[in-house]
Amino acid sequence: MLELNFSNMMGEMIGEKGVAERQIEGIKTTVCNIDKRINSKEKPELAFIDLLKQDTSEIKKTASFIRNNFENFIILGIGGSALGPKAILEALSPFHNIDKKPRVFI
Repeated sequence: MLELNFSNMMGEMIGEKGVAERQIEGIKTTVCNIDKRINSKEKPELAFIDLLKQDTSEIKKTASFIRNNFENFIILGIGGSALGPKAILEALSPFHNIDKKPRVFI
């Protein structure tokens, strides 16, 4: 279960620029409804939430094989098929192709 602690943003902690308790109460019903929808999976676009529970051993085994056996890894795609991997690679390892193998080309 996810628990959020936002006490350090509250007015009692930081003064007049902080969030007032009444503001939290004002959105409580909306937030609870959103939480129920997410947990009931009414929306198919929320299926990604279950990825955290997925067994990743096969993915890790395949990644290890590619890393140890190839110099270049090419991703062919347009739109999200290319932009998603490109964004992740640039954000997490922008200089990957300089010193790591396999080099990734999108």
